[in-house]
Amino acid sequence: MIVAGIPAVTRRAGEQLARSELSKLMYHPGPSLTERVESAILRLLQVTQGAVPGGWWAVIALAALVVIAVAAILRWI
Repeated sequence: MIVAGIPAVTRRAGEQLARSELSKLMYHPGPSLTERVESAILRLLQVTQGAVPGGWWAVIALAALVVIAVAAILRWI
C-alpha cells in the first residue's frame, strides 16, 4: 500500500524494525566508571571479609594509609 508516494509500513514490519533498532548497543550502555569502581570495591571487601584480621575496617584503614603515603610522597616531590 502506498500513501502519498511513500510505501506504508505494515504493523509486523514496523515491529521488526523497532525491535532491530532498539536492540543496538547504543541504547544499552554498560555501567559507568563510578559504578564499576564501586562494584570492584564491594567485591574486594566481600573477599577480604574473612581473610583479613579486623575485616573490612582494616582494609579501609590500610587504604587510608596508602592515600596518606601517596599524598606525602607527591608533596615531597
